[in-house]
Amino acid sequence: SDIHDSKLLEQSIRDNAMELERLVDSRTAELRRLSGRLMTMQDEERRRIAREIHDGLGQELAAAKMILDGILAKDKAPSLQQASMEASQLVDRAIQQVRTISHLLHPPLLDEVGLISALRWFLEGLSQRSGIEIQLQVQPKSLGRLKSEVETAIFRIVQEALTNMFRHSGARHGCISVAADNGNIVVSVSDDGKGIDEDIVQFRPESVGVGIGGMRQRVTELGGTLRLVNANPGTIVEVVIPVGKPHESSAVPVSA
Repeated sequence: SDIHDSKLLEQSIRDNAMELERLVDSRTAELRRLSGRLMTMQDEERRRIAREIHDGLGQELAAAKMILDGILAKDKAPSLQQASMEASQLVDRAIQQVRTISHLLHPPLLDEVGLISALRWFLEGLSQRSGIEIQLQVQPKSLGRLKSEVETAIFRIVQEALTNMFRHSGARHGCISVAADNGNIVVSVSDDGKGIDEDIVQFRPESVGVGIGGMRQRVTELGGTLRLVNANPGTIVEVVIPVGKPHESSAVPVSA
């Protein structure tokens, strides 16, 4: 009887453990779906705000610029000419800042032409602002368009990795590699800076900030993997995302 009761207890424990595991798996899957939906909504909101900034504030500034240029053309009073010219230059700078903010929120090239063109635009701007020399390598050079959610995720991951490079690494050189490999897209962001803390490499919760946490979540939602490596010197961020075969008909040539 004791043996029978013991077996019943063991079976009950196993059943409860299996049920608990099932519930945990179900809740984890639900949280991942919610997290993915939140990121999609965030990207959609960025796109909307970027469009409103460009079409609203950008157009208002352009109109102000036209009025000032009209004053400059018609009124030859030296004092008014000087004031109008300075105001026009201020508006020019404001227009450029609005365009930059709008494009950083959501670069139109990402939708219109694709990932590689958007990355090239972002790298050029960051290099000019930071002084860091950054190379872009793409294999094959005729890499085609990917699904919209994949291109957006890769762009945001590279954007975050390069922002961290600029803010924290002290690097002078960086390299971005995007390669198609047996149905995967492999993205690598490397630099020659001071590296990162080993706790961050191990993704310890108390050490991982919002940026790296967001990168990891984006990759997980797409069934991929994220790896951080201390390269001595520098840091490597490597992302592998399964994508199948890119659409070669929409290929964008990449200069060497």
